[in-house]
Amino acid sequence: MTLVISLVLMGALLVGWHLDAYPTSVFLVGTGIVAAGDVLVILPYQFWKANKAEIAALKERLAV
Repeated sequence: MTLVISLVLMGALLVGWHLDAYPTSVFLVGTGIVAAGDVLVILPYQFWKANKAEIAALKERLAV
């Protein structure tokens, strides 16, 4: 996610957008939104994937 944000900012700088065009609070709010999106979307998916793998491993151990 950090790589994507960095690429977007670098691209914006290349086309002439200046980082002082918006106050720091706008960037802080944007960072908070990205962090909340990570927690609300990506983290539950990672938990689900880990739980699915653990259930499969337990079923395999019980089958033996």
